Amino acid sequence: MTEGMEETSGQPRASVAQVVEEFGGVAALTARLDEHERLTARLRSEIASLPELTGDRWVAMGRDEALEMGDSLDEVLARIEAKGLADSVVVVEYLSPYQSAIIL
Repeated sequence: MTEGMEETSGQPRASVAQVVEEFGGVAALTARLDEHERLTARLRSEIASLPELTGDRWVAMGRDEALEMGDSLDEVLARIEAKGLADSVVVVEYLSPYQSAIIL
């Protein structure tokens, strides 16, 4: 087994400390989580404001806040990678054609 890994049900699992360290420490990990939260809110706002964003599509937003859309996850990820954003925080969502609004 790899050093720093625990075994759980036959599968190695990294310790929390190791994962935090791989992200550059607590402050860096917290900053990435904050960025993810901000981008998620921004992406969902864009989705709500654009009626042409209908179901059965993939959408993504990276740190440049440009909306990327495609018919497949591979297509959207290729666009993100082509823009050089693959190593940064990127939010990706699938828009299901079966989503419906619930009015309370």
